[in-house]
Amino acid sequence: MGVATATTALLIGLPILSVPSTLEQHVVAHALERTGAAKTVEGVASLESIAWDIGELLGSPNYRQAAVQVAMKYIAVKFENNAQLLAEK
Repeated sequence: MGVATATTALLIGLPILSVPSTLEQHVVAHALERTGAAKTVEGVASLESIAWDIGELLGSPNYRQAAVQVAMKYIAVKFENNAQLLAEK
């Protein structure tokens, strides 16, 4: 899952199950996990373990709440100021 897909899911408050296969996907997956809005499947996983992870993501309000919190932070960003903020760093 890349940044654009992750952003889209989070903006609607949807927790994410990442199954990364590239370096970018691993970086994004672990960053998402740190927010509490995602789980990451590492290596080869059985269908049963993936089904368990999906059930946990959708059945636990904690993941949904974390996804909504990420969305609210993202929505609150004033993108017109990003260039100026980057220039100041």
